[in-house]
Amino acid sequence: AGADLTPDFSLDTAKRSTALGNLLTDAYRTSTGTDIALEAYGWMGDAIPAGPVVGSDIFRAMCYAEFASFERPLRPWPLFTFRVTGAALLKALNTTLYFGGDYFPQVSGMRLDYDSSAPMGELILEDSVHVGGNKIVKELLYSVTATAGTYAGLQSIGTEMWDVQPLSGSAFDAIRSYVSQADVLGLGNPNRIRDVADKSN
Repeated sequence: AGADLTPDFSLDTAKRSTALGNLLTDAYRTSTGTDIALEAYGWMGDAIPAGPVVGSDIFRAMCYAEFASFERPLRPWPLFTFRVTGAALLKALNTTLYFGGDYFPQVSGMRLDYDSSAPMGELILEDSVHVGGNKIVKELLYSVTATAGTYAGLQSIGTEMWDVQPLSGSAFDAIRSYVSQADVLGLGNPNRIRDVADKSN
């Protein structure tokens, strides 16, 4: 890692995507080939320190698990793929941005600006939202990858999802594979999510 990959952002700037969030979501999207990947802030673990990266660093960065069976009680979060309309995606992101905290989203494959001072449901500046470099289309279906925890969170806020597929591979597997193929891990694009209520860069 060329620098510490942390799950935190600075309130002194408008940038709200984080180095660890970029890494995790990029790994999920690379493993499945979907248009977008999402992760909730609350499901990110420890920072990956600068320098050589080993398996335990990856585990601490994504250490969450779910009950599997009494013989093997815990397994790392599996990944899910599903499809959402642009309208449903905007609604989900507006909600999670408004809730903030553990719900705060990290993304891959898209970018957006929002205004944290706006009322619920109106935070996102829709003209700023791009998926794969193209402006989001509300009627279009987009493919998404997320961990089981983030998928459950989207269910809890009433997000409409289609073609839901639980995958055999875990988030940990996806990150480990992604990291093993990189020479140096960078910070990723810091402008995936920006809070325009903060006028600094």
